[in-house]
Amino acid sequence: MRIEKLHLENIGVFDRLDLQFQPCKQPDKAEIHIFAGENGTGKSTLLYALAGAFTSDRALILKRFRNVNPTWVELKTESQGYKYFEETKSSLPSIFYTQSAQPLEYEDLIHHYQKNVFQLAVFAYAGNRSLKSHHLVGIKEITESPFEGSLSFNSTDSLILMQWVANNKAKAALAQVKNNPQKAAKYQKAIQLIEAAITEIVGFKVEFELETEPEFKIELKINGDALEFEILPDGLKSIISWISDLFMRMDRIPWIDDCSILERRFILFLDEIDIHLHPVWQRKILPVVQKLFPNAQIFVSSHSPFVVASVSDASVYQFRLENGVSRLETVEESKAGSHVGWATFFCCPPTQY
Repeated sequence: MRIEKLHLENIGVFDRLDLQFQPCKQPDKAEIHIFAGENGTGKSTLLYALAGAFTSDRALILKRFRNVNPTWVELKTESQGYKYFEETKSSLPSIFYTQSAQPLEYEDLIHHYQKNVFQLAVFAYAGNRSLKSHHLVGIKEITESPFEGSLSFNSTDSLILMQWVANNKAKAALAQVKNNPQKAAKYQKAIQLIEAAITEIVGFKVEFELETEPEFKIELKINGDALEFEILPDGLKSIISWISDLFMRMDRIPWIDDCSILERRFILFLDEIDIHLHPVWQRKILPVVQKLFPNAQIFVSSHSPFVVASVSDASVYQFRLENGVSRLETVEESKAGSHVGWATFFCCPPTQY
């Protein structure tokens, strides 16, 4: 499933907006849609409206509804359409299929994830950087659902993340002791993918290390030097937070045919993940994601020209504010290295940590 269309009426700074999302022409690349424009043009509102169609928790989008009636969000996918609206200022929005009155199927599935296998998942992240070290008691199975908070845009729980890394590394070590290298490789795979992705973005080697002395915990190794998560620069924390959380959730979701994480179809909302990133990292983050997940549909908000100019074969939606109302000015296909403007003056390598 992919999102084809978004229609808004009286939402945030939009009086009326229709967006059509064209598929990517390159089968080996993720489909990326970039919302660009100055502060206040409604880029984040668009992401929250899109994410709102997949959950009955409307807290984020509700804050952006105007104090008028009615207010509408309509989202169309390949198979079905959804509408939700607020009837009064005090009520939560209701959600309807445009073709039937059935409840939202995706939310039903994720509430009973252990009884289902999935062929679609939806995730949302912002430039979250709340990452810290934790003392762990050992291998402890994670009971929280991999979908818990997955659409909150602020979903990374560093304790769960560290526990998952520790569990997988400890289980891999036990599998090696039992002379089962295949099982060991399976436990290590997702972590290795995380390390490779982050290393490609930042330009230096990043590894998760399981320490048992003096305490059982996960440390980060950068070019071989162990560091506590609290002292990492904000940009590196941000990258590690959402990329690691995404892989962890995907690793824990029971997937149809148990295919590789990189081959899975999912929808990803990224709200200004370039915050706190050096321009060199801003130019690398989307190309890495675009290459990693060729079957994903990704929606990104950014006002960084480095991000907008970093990828080819993406759609860029430029918004402009006129008398307090946001208007769609242009829709263009991105070309890596073009429309950079003043950004090139700031392109210098970051300090290695």
